[in-house]
Amino acid sequence: MNLFQIFFGNAFDYFDETIYHFLSMHISENLTKFMTIITHMGSWHILLLIMLLTCVIFSKSSTYTPYRGLIVINLFSIWIFNEVLKELFQRDRPNILQLVHVDGYSFPSGHAMISFAFYGLLIFIFCRHLHNKGMRVFILTIMGTLIILIGLSRVYLGVHYASDILAGFLVGFIWVVVLISRFEINGKEKNAYFVK
Repeated sequence: MNLFQIFFGNAFDYFDETIYHFLSMHISENLTKFMTIITHMGSWHILLLIMLLTCVIFSKSSTYTPYRGLIVINLFSIWIFNEVLKELFQRDRPNILQLVHVDGYSFPSGHAMISFAFYGLLIFIFCRHLHNKGMRVFILTIMGTLIILIGLSRVYLGVHYASDILAGFLVGFIWVVVLISRFEINGKEKNAYFVK
């Protein structure tokens, strides 16, 4: 018996089966292609590429330069934390039709958890510094929708339970809130030091 079963048992079975049954009713060749593209937006190599590009772009502006280190720390630390959680809970992946091949444990979803933390941090940064309300709404809508679709794609493709996704979103949310809070506190402490 793994740690997931000890803590949760069969508590999520009905929820997981209901969500997968609904999504599986809509499986088609075109939707599978779309979901495969979406799921890649939460994959490690794509997020790493976006991180590098973002850091290069941010280096051109004094407003965004201080966030480069935070973005790097966020991506690598949330990835490590997800690996630790998976090893702790050791929940096997769904024994259903898998439209893509993946290895490793299932809980919490790395795509959901890491994507929420990564894109969530970018949403915070842009919404904080962009003065154009329309652009803020646009970025929030696009990135927020992408986060949700990445989570749905993992269930649709048969490689995660819906509860894996919810757990990933929850941990990713808590993670990015704590990270931003620490960043803000450190910034205020630094400013207070220079004022003295």
